[in-house]
Amino acid sequence: MSTDQSTGSDALLDVNCESRTRPSVGDSESLPAEYQTDDYAEPSDWNRQQKRVFHRVHTLLSYWEQHDYQIRWVTLTSCPESDDADKLAYNHRRLRQTVERAHAARDRHGELHDLQHIRRIESLVVRTSEGPEGKGVLHLFWAWKPPQGQHSLQFFVPHDWLSRQWGRIHGPHDEHSEEPVKELYVWIEAVGTKAYHSRKNLAGYLVSQYLGEHGSALENVSWSWERTLGGSVTEAWEAVRGITESLDRAIEVWHRVMGGEGVTLESPSDHVHYQRSIKPPPDLGVVEGATVTVTPPDGFERLGPEGEAWTTDHGGGERADRERMHACTDCRQWFEGSKLVTVGESDYGRPIRICPDCL
Repeated sequence: MSTDQSTGSDALLDVNCESRTRPSVGDSESLPAEYQTDDYAEPSDWNRQQKRVFHRVHTLLSYWEQHDYQIRWVTLTSCPESDDADKLAYNHRRLRQTVERAHAARDRHGELHDLQHIRRIESLVVRTSEGPEGKGVLHLFWAWKPPQGQHSLQFFVPHDWLSRQWGRIHGPHDEHSEEPVKELYVWIEAVGTKAYHSRKNLAGYLVSQYLGEHGSALENVSWSWERTLGGSVTEAWEAVRGITESLDRAIEVWHRVMGGEGVTLESPSDHVHYQRSIKPPPDLGVVEGATVTVTPPDGFERLGPEGEAWTTDHGGGERADRERMHACTDCRQWFEGSKLVTVGESDYGRPIRICPDCL
């Protein structure tokens, strides 16, 4: 899988799956009844992949909403005469650039709409294996923020014009036709126009529709991370999750970071002392504390060089990680890392370490 420099993606989201025989063109027009409520909650039986997809989609929608972006939900399909699936991402980028460079476009009634103000579109793209011969379908969100002081400008792209451009780029190619390609289904809708357009509902729908009981059509999730957040969502979220005492606390901190607040966190343990500062977008990132100090609990026999504490550089690499003390996931007693056996990972990617007594 390859992406351009403006696109971030999560390799762990790639899945092998069988192609559907036709695009589910009706899937995106409205959400099923269970998602048409603000009470939708993340199912407890979701696997790690489903949770990761939900988090990525929810994070981008949350950031855009908190920073006054106008968001459009777009579906782009393929037909038998379209380009192969390996060109789908490239053709989407060409379509986005076409919208960004356009001066004006006519709607189905012949009315001309100004597009000169629409520049620098940010995106989140869910690619599925739907469509004839597995040529693929894109379910995506486009986000655009009006320039400061010009909030009356609207992110409006005429549907028929967008359909013609997608047919010209993705095929079947007809440079002279003024009509949309009937074999291609292109749909665009403003997010927020329906009562059930909350970010939680939209993220939950995409996960359950393409990774849930309806099949495993999802192939890849990607986003314009440089344009939007400026850093790695995965690294920042794992840093927040690793230093907060609960998932609810992690979500609360994450919402503050997406809202533009820099947050400094201290370790929740009484025995491990360190800090992490989370920088908000557009320079999302993690600033680690200079040192990690571990004060062993009463009864721990081997102490550090100071006799009372064990101090090591937090970024010391594999050797330092082996020497750093960790708690057994089962009995919660403290041991040097080399004495614990890693038996797996939690749902949030943290190692599950077991001491010899608990094995």
